[in-house]
Amino acid sequence: MAEFLTFAAQGILTRVALLAEQKFSLLWGFKGEVQMLRDSLSLIQAMLRDAEQRQDRAPEVYKKVQNFYSLHNPIAFRVRMAHKIKKINLSLVNLKNEAASIGLVSLDTTSHDIDVRVDRETDSNFQIDESNIIGSGELVLGIVETLIDSNNNQKNSPSVMAIVGLAGIGKTTLAKSVYHDGQIDTHFRTKIWICVCIPFEVKAILSGILESLKPEKAAIKGKDAICKNLQEELKGKRYLLILDDVWNDNLQKWEDLMSCLLKVNDTRGSTIIVTARSDRVANVVETLPRCDMRKLSDNECWLILKDKAVPFGSAPISEEQEITGTKIAIKCGGVPLVAKVLGSIMRSKDSNEWSAIEESTIWELPEEENRIFSVMKLSFDELKSPSLKQCFAYCSVFMKGFKIEKNDLIQLWMAQGLLHPSPNREMEDTGNAYFNILLENSFFQDVTKDEFGVITHCKMHDLVHDLAEHVSKLKSNSSEIRHVGHIHTSILQSIPKRSVQKLNSFFLNPYFQVVLSDIFSSFRCLRVLNLYMLCFKRFPIGIGRLTNLQSFPFFIVGENGSPGIQELACLNQLKGNLAMYHLELVKDGDEAKKANLVEKTRIRKLSFEWAKYWPPRNKHDEDVLEGPKPPPQLEFLEINNFLGDNLPSWMETNALFPALRTLSIREARNLLQWMEAEVLPAFPCLEELSLLHCHQLTTAPSHFPSLRRASHHSVTSSLKVVRD
Repeated sequence: MAEFLTFAAQGILTRVALLAEQKFSLLWGFKGEVQMLRDSLSLIQAMLRDAEQRQDRAPEVYKKVQNFYSLHNPIAFRVRMAHKIKKINLSLVNLKNEAASIGLVSLDTTSHDIDVRVDRETDSNFQIDESNIIGSGELVLGIVETLIDSNNNQKNSPSVMAIVGLAGIGKTTLAKSVYHDGQIDTHFRTKIWICVCIPFEVKAILSGILESLKPEKAAIKGKDAICKNLQEELKGKRYLLILDDVWNDNLQKWEDLMSCLLKVNDTRGSTIIVTARSDRVANVVETLPRCDMRKLSDNECWLILKDKAVPFGSAPISEEQEITGTKIAIKCGGVPLVAKVLGSIMRSKDSNEWSAIEESTIWELPEEENRIFSVMKLSFDELKSPSLKQCFAYCSVFMKGFKIEKNDLIQLWMAQGLLHPSPNREMEDTGNAYFNILLENSFFQDVTKDEFGVITHCKMHDLVHDLAEHVSKLKSNSSEIRHVGHIHTSILQSIPKRSVQKLNSFFLNPYFQVVLSDIFSSFRCLRVLNLYMLCFKRFPIGIGRLTNLQSFPFFIVGENGSPGIQELACLNQLKGNLAMYHLELVKDGDEAKKANLVEKTRIRKLSFEWAKYWPPRNKHDEDVLEGPKPPPQLEFLEINNFLGDNLPSWMETNALFPALRTLSIREARNLLQWMEAEVLPAFPCLEELSLLHCHQLTTAPSHFPSLRRASHHSVTSSLKVVRD
């Protein structure tokens, strides 16, 4: 645990020293105290490493070290006040004296700053070749042959195959190889992939299947309604359903899931593949022969390890490194994840450092999964920047199997104060660099890219998520909570008030449909709030008082006593994305203007959303959209289901959006014209323009000097949009 305390302490005290020096450098004698603090920090870090190795001999001092450097210790947070520096130095002196009295010494370690490469667009180093999977070719072939076997295709109920193996052995990778096989594409009309994890919620799984088939039906919540829609969507189709990472061995829950799928007519030959670590799970679900994952050979592990450790185009490794590398490959125990992670650690290290890994005590742990976890921990220790370690630890707030959006993650890091500005680099650039480093070191996987090859989403392996939880020490029942992820509001209501007032981030569990009251009114320190739009019937009261909010991805305008758009007025610290829904409930432009969007200068993506299917309403959309003028720094703008005849003046005569890169207008069925701005070019950086289902639009601007892609669908044939 000391390793986490070390990076937390370093991150806190480094910022304290810099802040204090900036604000009080003119005070006589203060710089000497700051330098003393820095010197003490270095020595205490070294003693922490010694204390970790000798907990049995120094339990009392080790506990004091833990308490002092805990992220939630009141002293650690009050050190932001510069007048506390001297008191802290005195405490450190006493702590060092106590440590020395029992024989703790300074253990040296090599440290250097991370080479942070600024890279917003390119990610060519992280291309994933799904077809080049070492050691699984025969398994893929065998599974595919079984699934398309004519005997199995005569069954009316779905056949079920289980892929079983320990963590990190490659179950998900094997399932993906089958999923993307050409013969599978030909044989099955429909393919669905669901990551299950824990808990095994039948309704959530069924909802995920329906959303995969018809995303527009994701809002359907009742189990009966979901099953009826699945019967419609799957009827007459042979489908392949992958249920990845199943832990449930409760027969009743499995039969509950299957009872819905068995009601679908004419799905002869359909198959379900379940990946699981436990034989008990397989015994409950399987109807086809099981696929037990074999371990890789030592040579196969060496191929994976070498591919990671020796980048393409680099100088050949020495004979000594080759010998050491093969020894390390043997110790990987046939687990590809271990080889992959170790290879990332060994990259650019010399022979002595390779030998240190081979001689490490991590291999002495008795349990196989404990050894794997220790290898992951070793990879975490290799991250040199305390801020980078904290960014990784924060990822524990996501659920296992969660599809993480890259830009949202960077905004969350920023909102938590984990990324720091510098004269030559924006925080977003540092966040992108941190993301790439974590990806390169196998902390992230399963990346998704857009049409330009830019990474947009990723996931975390279960073991990596376990590591993030371990180093972050998040405990939902703690009285010193700072982050709450994916819990029911009934648990949230039981948290002591003093802890609620200190809460920094909250993620509602997306599988719970709840009615939220004014539960957030006392969250005065909250910076991140994600409620998952489909999880509640009524938007919570009191959002407008959370003036420290920096990440709040959407707002739903309410009626009949629910929060109105004016709740956004004082939330001027918001960053990243903001979508505003049900704008048809806004009375007029004056009310819309109260959102005060123009003051939210750190918003990068903004969405205006009217309900698509709504009873006839007064045609006041033009007035409403005129009111909330966006900030000029905007990069992405979406307008959906707008029923006005003309766009607002801030998009026409007075338009000037120097940073806007993407603009999308959809379902503007009454829109007649979009006039050219008086100042040209109004959109100098616009790269992508989408005009969809704007049936009556005849006029649009033509000055887009940076335009790379224009999409027109269901618009008048006379409309033309050209680049200069």
